[in-house]
Amino acid sequence: MDNIKVLIVDDQTLMRDGLKTIIDLEDNMQVIGTAKNGQDAIEFCKNNKPLKGVISFYCDVN
Repeated sequence: MDNIKVLIVDDQTLMRDGLKTIIDLEDNMQVIGTAKNGQDAIEFCKNNKPLKGVISFYCDVN
């Protein structure tokens, strides 16, 4: 089975790094990128195809 590709989006570096550390411990998951805001996430998704996203509820898109 293929790894679940994850994009982590949060405005706080500590949160992004912490989630990446936790997800990297899973055998079937792979963090393919991080973004600090919604706009960066949209740009990332245009060029990449994450299967799942971990997104902050308070993340700016503009």
